[in-house]
Amino acid sequence: MNDASDTLPGLDEAVRAARAMAPRLAARARETEALRRMPEETLAEFRAAGFYRMCAPVAKGGWGLDVETAIRVSFELSQGCASSGWAAAQIGFEAIMVQGFPQAAQDEYWAPGPDVGAVSGNALLGGTVEPVEGGLRIRDGRWKFASGADQADWLILTQPMRGGTDMVLVPRADFAIEDDWHVIGLKGTGSKQVTIADAFVPAHRIAPLSRIRSHAMSIWILGAIAWGAALGAHRDFVSILRERRSSKDLTRPAQRDGVQLALARSGVELDCCAMLFERNLALFRKAEGEGRELSAEEGLIVARDCSYVCELAYRGTQSLFDEYGSSVIYDDVPIQRALRDIMAATRHGRVAWHLNGKKYGMWRLGLLSDLPPPADPA
Repeated sequence: MNDASDTLPGLDEAVRAARAMAPRLAARARETEALRRMPEETLAEFRAAGFYRMCAPVAKGGWGLDVETAIRVSFELSQGCASSGWAAAQIGFEAIMVQGFPQAAQDEYWAPGPDVGAVSGNALLGGTVEPVEGGLRIRDGRWKFASGADQADWLILTQPMRGGTDMVLVPRADFAIEDDWHVIGLKGTGSKQVTIADAFVPAHRIAPLSRIRSHAMSIWILGAIAWGAALGAHRDFVSILRERRSSKDLTRPAQRDGVQLALARSGVELDCCAMLFERNLALFRKAEGEGRELSAEEGLIVARDCSYVCELAYRGTQSLFDEYGSSVIYDDVPIQRALRDIMAATRHGRVAWHLNGKKYGMWRLGLLSDLPPPADPA
């Protein structure tokens, strides 16, 4: 929620800026893929639009908005370029993550001003992270999937510690980047490997992951990227197939049953995505209004729904891809890029249907030892 004065921009302003930006990002999408990171022009647009400030605290010059803003901005941008949607969402949510650290760390992070960016690294591949007097010592550490590493000011690591998972905040001077980001989709996110040879992390830059606000709802960043890319592909398909004629006999592919049915299937699946998001958003807003996080039961529903949205986005875009024609094999075809980006986004462990769907089913059937089933079996 925005607890600032009415003069600060809000959710609507951020969404409008993202919607206006999406066509420019679409025009820049091939460059973004080729660079395998965000173009400086895109980051300059993000700063001008306030995306670095949208979720930063008001006391540090931000807008004080919540994770819903990052999700909706990502959805709008992903209709033009999913890599850019991912980057903007990470900028927003990492500002929320930093607010989970002690005040001293926040003061360090935002000392230059509100337009600061961090990168998150997870999946420790090697090295040691051990408690020492006054903090942690990291030696020979390697982490994968650090989105936006090339242009980040700080690194937020997630690390199992003390029986749970901690966040660790590391300045740019303490980590190096290894370029291993040669992937099928979301190429422009620049999610490279980061390494730390030897660094001391003071205690004020360590915090439990549980202190992140709205962590359960943040799964929808992935859902928004897949859903937004699928909607962009749907619109591209319609605009192109309305005018296309076969190079062989000048017939219109739009007259084929398969094309029409694929479009219908994609359309209804996109409508389902929107309905599931709004239902989950209602749960989130209710919890926020009551001053609490989503309950464990609500978290299971949100994870199930978001994972299924990713399934729908992939399935619908695949059906359009299959009916597009032979030219779909070219890398510069937007529908091909959208499908590859959705494939990459939906490989993320947080939206794995076989895990989230299974856990929901176990809960409903009373098979979770730590969470009783709902009283109403309907």
